[in-house]
Amino acid sequence: MGVCEHYRFWDMSVDEQYEDYGQEDDGRFDELDPSSLGDFRYMFDDDGDGSAPTQTQPVEDAVAAPMQLSRTAEEIQLILKDLNKDLNPAQRDAAETIHGPVIAIAGAGAGKTKTLTHRVASMLVMGIHPANIMLVTFTNKAAEEIRNRIEEMVGENAQYITAGTFHSTIFRHILKKYPESRYLKSIGVRMDECANIDPDEAEKLLKDAISMLPETDLAQVDENDWKPDDFEKEMSKARASGNDVNDYRALTARGSADEELRKVTANVWQIYNRLCREVNGIDFDDILLFADKMLRSEPHIADELGDRFKYIMLDEYQDTNRVQMNIMDSISRKNRNICVVGDEKQSIYGFREADIKIILSFRTRFPEAKTINMNQNYRSYPEIIRFSNACADAMEQRLSDGQLLAMRQFDESDAEREAKKSNRVVMAEFKSAHDEADMVAKAIKRDLMLKIPGKEVAVLYRNRNAKTLVERKLVDLNIPYRVIGDASFFQKKEVKDIVGMIRFVFHPWDTMSGYRFLGATSVGISLNAAKKAASEGQSVHDFLKEQSVKRLKQKKKDEVTDLTAAAKKIGPFMELGKMLREAISYGDDPAFIKEVIAKIWDIYLRPGIVKVANRSDDEGELDTRIDNAEYVIERMGKSLEKGMLIDEIIEDLTMMVENNPDMDKNLDAKVLLMTIHGSKGLEFDNVYMVGMNEATMLGTDPTYDEIEESRRLNYVGMTRAKKKLTMTFATNIFVFGQPVETKVSPFIEEIEERLGVKRYIFKGKETSNERTASYA
Repeated sequence: MGVCEHYRFWDMSVDEQYEDYGQEDDGRFDELDPSSLGDFRYMFDDDGDGSAPTQTQPVEDAVAAPMQLSRTAEEIQLILKDLNKDLNPAQRDAAETIHGPVIAIAGAGAGKTKTLTHRVASMLVMGIHPANIMLVTFTNKAAEEIRNRIEEMVGENAQYITAGTFHSTIFRHILKKYPESRYLKSIGVRMDECANIDPDEAEKLLKDAISMLPETDLAQVDENDWKPDDFEKEMSKARASGNDVNDYRALTARGSADEELRKVTANVWQIYNRLCREVNGIDFDDILLFADKMLRSEPHIADELGDRFKYIMLDEYQDTNRVQMNIMDSISRKNRNICVVGDEKQSIYGFREADIKIILSFRTRFPEAKTINMNQNYRSYPEIIRFSNACADAMEQRLSDGQLLAMRQFDESDAEREAKKSNRVVMAEFKSAHDEADMVAKAIKRDLMLKIPGKEVAVLYRNRNAKTLVERKLVDLNIPYRVIGDASFFQKKEVKDIVGMIRFVFHPWDTMSGYRFLGATSVGISLNAAKKAASEGQSVHDFLKEQSVKRLKQKKKDEVTDLTAAAKKIGPFMELGKMLREAISYGDDPAFIKEVIAKIWDIYLRPGIVKVANRSDDEGELDTRIDNAEYVIERMGKSLEKGMLIDEIIEDLTMMVENNPDMDKNLDAKVLLMTIHGSKGLEFDNVYMVGMNEATMLGTDPTYDEIEESRRLNYVGMTRAKKKLTMTFATNIFVFGQPVETKVSPFIEEIEERLGVKRYIFKGKETSNERTASYA
């Protein structure tokens, strides 16, 4: 039973009120349309004595009015004191300041979720009806987590608050509630029958729209090699700023470098809108755009929503875009009970059109807003906070001084390590990216030997090339890991394809590997034909052999002289496979076997990789895919040199592909690899930030805003660490497949300058003296 239930702050629950009137609760109250309930009446204990109610009140009035309590103001204060006794002063201030605009600057590890939970619970204790509360988070999971926590504290009535993401909340509780809107009707949107269009469906419609362009536009698309992504980015950027296709046309600047792209985009957008109306669907960007346009053109709707949602809370406010700001400002305009929670130092989604200026300008739009600085960090050890604060100190776009207060104390075991001068923060420089990856993997190996759970060790990166090198080293050291938000090394297509090829070469009876090989290459024999033969009892190998004989009989012998010239035919592949199987049985030189496997891959699989990479906007994708395949070949060669049998090697490779990539199914034991962006909101005992060089962190010719956002990204990565933080970089890396000399990220140099420390410089087996002896 929640603490507030002990005080019986509500005399009957929402569900009980439904039951008293013979009504069945068919869902969350906030999803009900009051006008559809007819004479159904909400009952209140109006005299405060706990007796049967003597007055009835329509539901619509109940939604617009606060709950009437049977408690005095003094009793409510006692309840709040008990409810929020575990909060620090800033958290409690944020939880109990309910009326008027509030901006809570919630630093990393400051207990933001806990504070939001207590704030909603406090509102319910104060008598605010749950249907008057809207909580917007960036994930449905976060919303559900907060709702569940509130329910544990104050009872089941917490489920009746409106909580969800921007898109789900706006679609369900704003657009769906006003199907008769003049604006929606003017653009042909029928919300009473409208469905969401998911990203995959939207992509298909966009491609259809491009194919329906006039010939002159299609010629420009071909000439400029514009991809669907180019148009999608333009449309998304415009809609995030509150512009529809007509606004976009008007804003297209004549003579600008991208004038032609914008003109064609407007035409694509117009057709795309028509297709969406034909399927009566609405995509994610349009959900926000249409709501903004509706509220601005019909302000009475915004006022009605303001009467319904008198109290609005927005989480992760630093990541909102302009159209989201417009919608929430419109709804809160009447009552001005809006609470935004965020940290400008963690605004890192500019590429998704998030605008840091929105949180920075909140006090300008709401001059009476109360500012609460939640800067006590309960996550990280003091030394990590010291380094993170140095990074924050260099930021120019701030609402406060940005300095966190370290509240976490050392555990006894950690205090013992501290006595041994174990560094809590390490910054290290390496000559090459391979040396960097090797050292990081070995450090992680040591972490696991010290019984640190794999799930508490994270490798963070901005560039996937840095991740790939570390991933390979983890494989070499048999360290179990998971890649979050991206395919792991052994799940990549080119890796699966070459593993399938090796299996089929040495295990010709392996049907599935035969299918994989045929699906990845072009030898004039279709995969479907092989599958049909297999269904009739013929193995893939025997079918290919039969086809090879048939086709070779149609050619003169002197026409099949060069292996490369015959690469599109299956015969040479069958012969090479037979030769390799014999070589293995005779114990031939591993270098020879590796060389022939590499040749087979080069002839049969490489062309497919080139074809796929050529369709990508990533200039370095081809080199990365080739490197991945060559790594598998190299690994096979080294295993042969160590005396492993080919069957053992194949089993090893297959298990890695199937188990992504290790044999241990215990997720808690696996080290985590993810982008810095993907790590936001998470925390780990030990964090390794790799690839912290200037080229990776800043790119080429960055703008002021890009530099500032990259610094904030650096800060986000640093503040994920609870017990130990390691930041590494190499002075020689590969960019788009080419070797490039680079230098340390300026963000590390800023930290060194502010704290008077120096990074470790590793030079092969020796380590430079130019380093700090201890950061502890």
